[in-house]
Amino acid sequence: MSLSLADKLALIYTSAGSLRKTAALAGMSHQQVGRILHKAMLGESTAYYERKLEITEGVEVAFEIHKDLARGVARRHGLPFDGSIPVYAERLELKIANLEADGKVIARGTRDELYQYIRENDPPGKLVIKRQLGDRVGAFHLHWLSDQLRDKWVTSSQKSGKYYQASAGSLVNLPKYMKAAEQRIRSFMNRGGIKTEQMIRAKEQLRNLVKDHVDIQRVFTTYTSMDPEFPSSLVLNDINSKLQDRHAPAVGEQGTSLADQMLLQLDTRKISHAKQSRFAKHGKTRGNKARNRGSVRSK
Repeated sequence: MSLSLADKLALIYTSAGSLRKTAALAGMSHQQVGRILHKAMLGESTAYYERKLEITEGVEVAFEIHKDLARGVARRHGLPFDGSIPVYAERLELKIANLEADGKVIARGTRDELYQYIRENDPPGKLVIKRQLGDRVGAFHLHWLSDQLRDKWVTSSQKSGKYYQASAGSLVNLPKYMKAAEQRIRSFMNRGGIKTEQMIRAKEQLRNLVKDHVDIQRVFTTYTSMDPEFPSSLVLNDINSKLQDRHAPAVGEQGTSLADQMLLQLDTRKISHAKQSRFAKHGKTRGNKARNRGSVRSK
């Protein structure tokens, strides 16, 4: 897949996170970056900018820097990486961190709890709070990617076999979203569906936000399986149909954005199963040796 000037800027944006930072990296003004990305999103030509050598060369340098950054984070976090669509993604930090003194863990807790522990106990040694990475992976600046480019990245991520499931996030007009959601739930109930506790709790939380006059809110689709054995077309259809049916009707006005984030869950089931298998095999061997020595006692 050949990347256009706008594609490369949109990918750089996934790590930079703002027009100004993207522009600074590419040696452009943020107005220029904004115009290119907006034109591409509207399907308009960006040929004027693509003919300017100083722009294309600056974007190319910035793109290589971005690609190295995204690849480095993926390697450190144990994530798949596709250099043809270098989307920046990272494992998310857990709330619980470790407090180490001279390399030894002496306490675990939130950062606030660890700071309080330090104040109250004044432990000796070189203190370091080390964050712990969880199994959730986030890509948080996707809204300038074309649908085609996002779909290609989702397909590449699915085929890697590293992920268990994925969810797409959008910024929506909450009153509009709630109105459509209530109609969808009524239709679901009329077909014999049963409300789950999770559905009831989520609906109540959103209603409370509407009462508090919150107009723009982040919402995510329900998770879609990323099983590499599934046809990629089915995975994409499931994600995109949820976006179009649930999020798109409440997106369009200022402050809203469709599919600007993705959350993915690393598939740790195979790792856990492998560990259990090794443990079971190892335990059986040890048990046999122990019985041979007559050291196992029954109660």
